[in-house]
Amino acid sequence: MKQILRYSLVALLAMVVGQVYAGTIVFGELGLENAVQYADPFDGGDFTVTFGGGGNNGKYYTTGSAIRVYGGGTMTIAAKSGTLTKLVITYDGANKPTDGTVVDGGTYDAETGEWTGSAASVVFTRPTGSGHWRVQKIEATVDGSTISVLPPKFSIAGGSFYEPVTVALSCETEGARILYTIPAGQDPEYTDDENYSGVFYDGTPLTISRTTTIKAMAVKNGQTSSIVGATYTIVELDETSVASALELVNGLADGATSADVYKVKGFVISVTEINTQYGNATFVIADSKDATTGLTVFRVNGPHNESITDGEIIKVGDQVAVLGKLKKYVKDEVVTPEVVDGYIFSINEPTPTTDTWTVAGTLPLVNKSWDPSDESADMTTTDGVIFTYVKEDITLEKDTNYEFKVVKNHAWGEEYPSSNYVVNVNETGKYKATITFNANTKEVACVTEKTGSAGPVTHTWGVVGTLVGGWDDDVEMTKDADGLYKAVVENVAKGDYEFKVRADHAWDISYPGGDNYKLNVAQDASTVTVTFNEETKAVDANVSAATGINTAKTIELNGAVYNVAGQMVTSSYKGLVIKNGKKMIQK
Repeated sequence: MKQILRYSLVALLAMVVGQVYAGTIVFGELGLENAVQYADPFDGGDFTVTFGGGGNNGKYYTTGSAIRVYGGGTMTIAAKSGTLTKLVITYDGANKPTDGTVVDGGTYDAETGEWTGSAASVVFTRPTGSGHWRVQKIEATVDGSTISVLPPKFSIAGGSFYEPVTVALSCETEGARILYTIPAGQDPEYTDDENYSGVFYDGTPLTISRTTTIKAMAVKNGQTSSIVGATYTIVELDETSVASALELVNGLADGATSADVYKVKGFVISVTEINTQYGNATFVIADSKDATTGLTVFRVNGPHNESITDGEIIKVGDQVAVLGKLKKYVKDEVVTPEVVDGYIFSINEPTPTTDTWTVAGTLPLVNKSWDPSDESADMTTTDGVIFTYVKEDITLEKDTNYEFKVVKNHAWGEEYPSSNYVVNVNETGKYKATITFNANTKEVACVTEKTGSAGPVTHTWGVVGTLVGGWDDDVEMTKDADGLYKAVVENVAKGDYEFKVRADHAWDISYPGGDNYKLNVAQDASTVTVTFNEETKAVDANVSAATGINTAKTIELNGAVYNVAGQMVTSSYKGLVIKNGKKMIQK
């Protein structure tokens, strides 16, 4: 392939950050043939330009003086080393972007064609639809220094915890993605988007319920940060009675505090102070509601070690479990046994249930669609209060609603929540779904964790509903050249109809979500064309009238003959006519 390249390497500045270079590619000077596709990247000296994709059979073509980028196509400009800081792109006339949303980062002025920012590569994507861009010239400014990708941060530092902890990941490098691993000893690794180990963080905080080490690094434009890690040790403590705690305090030296943390359970017999300004409370607990002395709980935080904001969080008579260290406080020779440096673990601990709770919903969250008797979807519990169900290695699709309820004792009747719980992910892939249910508060939650990539997902789409005669048999849709799935229903009578588009002859995936699609047909013998966009999940319908007759005419049953335009003709007229209200052909 013959390529005549024109680029200049101009040293603009020599600083600690490195040199800055400028380069240019003029496509009209490359000797490109008209209407030919070139697959190789175009070389601009310190940068390259690669074109790909698009609606024209996945190809781009030249005009001799420009590159044509079709709908859905991309133009990737990448620095060979260092970072791009400025691009000026010249287009042929009006065949150019109309706004700055076509770029994946930085700032782009569609009027001047100028992009500014700091990135190793910049991707321009032409929106789908007719037309194309014609790229004539690209000028790039390249900073020889390398962007430093900052390592991720953990919302909670590692340490010892006495209940599950929720950890969020973040990175101060704008546009960076976070790749993390959980198995101990395994570091995240990244070569490119097809070759990496670990899971890309989707923004959902991670719930740690057992001792876990998280290792993470940030990735941006092929560059990676250093690897950081945090270990969260979940300590399970047995409950200690107030009497046992008092014995332990007696064994301490005056003024001493225990090295260990204890979980002490008892009844509140007096409340000294609840200070919402400082977020703590002081009260006394004992093994009996009728006791007059006990163990002082001194200035502890609220549940989950958070500040107390409710001035009535605890009352006399409440049963509480408190987490903290034991202290032998002495003042004026008076010993006060205390729990300090802790928080309220539970208040009025719920009574365990012996009921069975099961997840009933759509595939692949469960093995059987909406079957409350499916024992494989039974939830497990260790305390009779919090129930858990885990489904691993399932493929979930982007922008697809998966729904479920938690049902009691394998039967419909008592189920939660009242409306279906909806699960939706932002990226198609392999996932682990963890569903939890509180048998006392009836709260339902689901956390999805992406564990890997998924191959292509295909479905058969069909229309069901009153429009096609019922809700059991599908009228299958076919994919048209425009990418939309379509089904044509003919001879539809005047009236109101409802329908949905569903996948694979089942109700696990159907659109529109929620209510059915409602349609009014104003004229008998109409044709309805239903369309479905698999990418956006949009459902639509178009109604076509049966004939071109717009004005009603009275036809007497006397043999009078009319053409299809509603005009009376002679009995010798040949062709398609209407006689006595019926269509027929006269020869």
